[in-house]
Amino acid sequence: MFKDRLIDFYYDTRDFIGRHKKVVMPVFLLICVLITVGLAFTLRRHAKEQAQESAAAATTEETAAEDVELEENAHEDVNALFQNYYRAVSEGDVDTIQSISADLSDEEKIRIQELSGYIDSYTTVDVYTKAGPVDGSYVAYVYTKLKLKDHDWEIPGLQTMYVCTREDGSLYINNDETQPKSVSEYIQLVSVQDDVVDLNNQTSAEYNDLLASDADLADYLDQIASTIDISVGQQLAALNESRNQTDENTAYLKAKSDGINIRKSASADGTRIGSAAAGDEFQLVEELDDGWSEIIFNGQSAYVKSEYFDKIEPEASDSADSQDSSQDAAADASADGSDGVSEDAAGSTEDDSSDAADGSSEAENSAN
Repeated sequence: MFKDRLIDFYYDTRDFIGRHKKVVMPVFLLICVLITVGLAFTLRRHAKEQAQESAAAATTEETAAEDVELEENAHEDVNALFQNYYRAVSEGDVDTIQSISADLSDEEKIRIQELSGYIDSYTTVDVYTKAGPVDGSYVAYVYTKLKLKDHDWEIPGLQTMYVCTREDGSLYINNDETQPKSVSEYIQLVSVQDDVVDLNNQTSAEYNDLLASDADLADYLDQIASTIDISVGQQLAALNESRNQTDENTAYLKAKSDGINIRKSASADGTRIGSAAAGDEFQLVEELDDGWSEIIFNGQSAYVKSEYFDKIEPEASDSADSQDSSQDAAADASADGSDGVSEDAAGSTEDDSSDAADGSSEAENSAN
């Protein structure tokens, strides 16, 4: 029965998205399957109750979440941002994606590049927006149709994105996983208002109709997911192995003080993924021209400000080790030689004294 198949696919899709939601959802956008009318109204009620209970204090620059208008393709700069984003996704252009959104881990970069091998194009990119919680921000609901290579399917999807403005006036997709609570609550609340629920339901109906028209689609998507999972795992294993095989030319950076930030990109705005304590050493990958250095941190690329680290050259390290070894060897030899001479000299003196004493006794005995 189609209904049973759809239910099974619902749970398979939910699990798949749960594992890869940051990368997969912007590509296949299967979240529309998850939002039914009943679920949407439940979410709306829950969001309103939660917002009322939390009563988060709004600052003067925050926008109230009640009755925020939903606009379609109303902002040229926002539309251009998403046209650029989905073009980059379809081409596997991770550099462009990182420049207009949050930083990507090695796994995410590999996964995007693998996914691009299945994408022909995004035939439709329509951007619906609501005013965001702070000035210069938007909550965007991007409706797309994705065409897969060698197939006629055009898969409808709807992706929620949070757009913010940088200091230079450019827009970027702010998908940082550590959003302030007030921002998260605002996005949750406006995303279950009637107009967005209607948009979700419309997209969900289109997707369900597509599934009903071709039973092979769900199997094909599952096949893609499995193939990509295997490929990503293999590439990550090879990447980690190559990084662990450091050679004699490897240089390191040594932290000068405590609390030095380690970030996912070479920018003060990059996501902070850790910190270094004084004396911590990290393998140096590359010194960049802008005062940053790429290092290996917890098995993946990361970035630090070069000025807060001392560079340990491999030659200097080897030379220092060699010099230390030579000094230690010389000290040991000197100590051993000195001890030997003293012991031998002492032994010789004692023997001579003993011999002299024996000789004296014999002379006395002879005289007597």
